[in-house]
Amino acid sequence: RFAAAAAREATTRIEEFGWQDLSGILVALGQGRYRSPAADCLVVAVVDRATSCARKLTMQVLLNVALSAARLGVPIWCLQPLVDEIASEVQSRPQKLNSMDLRQWAEVQQACRRL
Repeated sequence: RFAAAAAREATTRIEEFGWQDLSGILVALGQGRYRSPAADCLVVAVVDRATSCARKLTMQVLLNVALSAARLGVPIWCLQPLVDEIASEVQSRPQKLNSMDLRQWAEVQQACRRL
């Protein structure tokens, strides 16, 4: 119940949170696989926002959001646009992915194939 209440609160105050905070909330939900209508609503809202401003976000934030969304079972129609943006950013950014990023990116891609 705590996770659902936290997700509800974060959704209503989403504009007050920075990207590190939002991705951290999703990581916590995703690690525990805390599914609830409130968590689903928050995850979809964050994925949508991240997709629209992917070029401004760090790779860590993008991958944390995408991986958490995949772990929480976000529908592919919602997640795929973010995954496409991440793929574009991976190719266009001068810095290469570190080993942790590569592991997360591989897990996101594998999850998308399963969804």
